[in-house]
Amino acid sequence: GSYSHSGEYLLMIQIDAAINSGNSGGPALDSEGRVAGVAFQALDEAENIGYIIPVPIIDHFLTDIKLHGNYTGFCRLGVSWQTTENEAMRQYLQLKAFNDEIHAFSDDDKEEEEEVDDKKGEEAIGKGDDPDYYSDDSYEDSHELLMASGEEEDNYEFDDDDDAHRFHYYDTSDDTGVLVTHVEPKMPTAKVLKAGDVIAALDGIPIASDGTVPFRGEERVLFSHILRSKYPGDLANMTIIRHGQRLEETVQLMSPPQLVPWYMYDRNPSYLLYSGLVFTPLSVPYLMAEFGHRWQRYAPVGLLEPAMYGIVNEDGEEVVVLTQVLASDATTGYEDINNVRVMKMNGIAVTSLRQLLRLLTENKDDPFVCFEVGNSPTTAMQIILNTEEAEAETGEILAQNKIPERMSVDLKRWLEDGMPEFVLQNDDHHDHRA
Repeated sequence: GSYSHSGEYLLMIQIDAAINSGNSGGPALDSEGRVAGVAFQALDEAENIGYIIPVPIIDHFLTDIKLHGNYTGFCRLGVSWQTTENEAMRQYLQLKAFNDEIHAFSDDDKEEEEEVDDKKGEEAIGKGDDPDYYSDDSYEDSHELLMASGEEEDNYEFDDDDDAHRFHYYDTSDDTGVLVTHVEPKMPTAKVLKAGDVIAALDGIPIASDGTVPFRGEERVLFSHILRSKYPGDLANMTIIRHGQRLEETVQLMSPPQLVPWYMYDRNPSYLLYSGLVFTPLSVPYLMAEFGHRWQRYAPVGLLEPAMYGIVNEDGEEVVVLTQVLASDATTGYEDINNVRVMKMNGIAVTSLRQLLRLLTENKDDPFVCFEVGNSPTTAMQIILNTEEAEAETGEILAQNKIPERMSVDLKRWLEDGMPEFVLQNDDHHDHRA
C-alpha cells in the first residue's frame, strides 16, 4: 500500500484499531507481547481501520542507517510499466503463448524415447516437477505420467496407434512479465532497458503478466517488493524479453532523486524574492501547506502532475513555483497570480531555483525581465517587470513584509561561492512510486 508520509508503495498490515492524528508511531503488539509493527496511518473513509508498518520494513530502515550512516531510501528500477494480460499485446510483443509439441513413446525406438525423456526431464526441472516421472518406462503409460506429474490432462491430446502412444504436449508456462513503457534517463537501467522490453523475471523470480510475484504461499505482491528488500548499490539480475528473444542483464540499483520531494525533514525550504515575486521549489509539504491534507484533490493539475509522475532529467532539476506576488508599484496588476509554475524567464526554460537566480543575476543589464508562468501552456501568463525598478523596490518590500533576506540561506551561500554547477545528491529527494 501507499505510505502517506513518504508516498512509498511498501508492505503494510491492516488492523481493526483506530489510529487518530497524533497517536501514530507507537508499537503494535501481538497476543504474546511481541512487536508486530509500528502504527502510522488510518483509512479516513472508514472507522476503526488502521495500518502498521511491518517488521521487514522497519528492519530495512534500521539496516539502511547502519550500512550508510543515514537513510538512503528504497530502491527502484526507474521505469514505468504496464501489464501484459491482453492477448493481442502478447502476440505483438512476441511472447510465447504455448508450445505445441508431439512426443512419441515407442518400444521400437529407444533412441527417440531417450531424447524425449531428457527433454521432458529438463522441462520438468524448469517447471518444478519431479524429473523421475519422465523415466525410461514412461512411454508405457502417458496418462499415468501426466497424473503423477500433477499436470492437467486437458492440456494434452492423445493419438493411439499400433506402434506408439503419441500425444501433443501444450506447455502452459507462457512468457510472462510487464511491459516497459518509459525508462528514466538518469537511472542505471537506461543502459540495459528500452521502452518495449518485457521484464520477465527479477533475481530469477518470474513476474506474472499482472506484475505480481509469489509472496507467502499463495499470496502475491507487486514485483517492486523484490527491489524494496535491497539497498542502493546492490545488483539485480533481470530476465528481459526483447523482440521475442530472452536476454539476461545485471543492473545496479539506486534510490533515485525525485523531481518533487515528498518530505523535507530537518531542513528549511529554499526561496527567492525578486521585487514582489516569491519563488520556491515545488514539494509535497508546500502543497499540503497551500491546499491542505487532501492536496491531491484540490491542487491544480499542473502542480499535481509533476508531484505524482515527474522525473529528473538533469542534475539539480526542480519545479519552480511562483507562490505569491507581494504588492508594490512594480508588481501592479499581478497581485492575484499565485501557485503557478515558472516556465520561462526571458525565453529560457527555468529548470531550478538556482538556475533562476543565475539568470536574474546575469540579467541586470537588460531593461526588462519577462517571466512566463502558468500550470499549462494554454493558460500561461506573462509577468513583465522593469529591471531597474524591480531591483530598487526589493529592499523596501522586504522591510514592509518583515522578511529578513531576499533568498534562503542555501541560495545565499551558493551565490557567495560563485554559483558553482549544482549536482543533486541522491539523499536530497526520495522516490514515492512503486
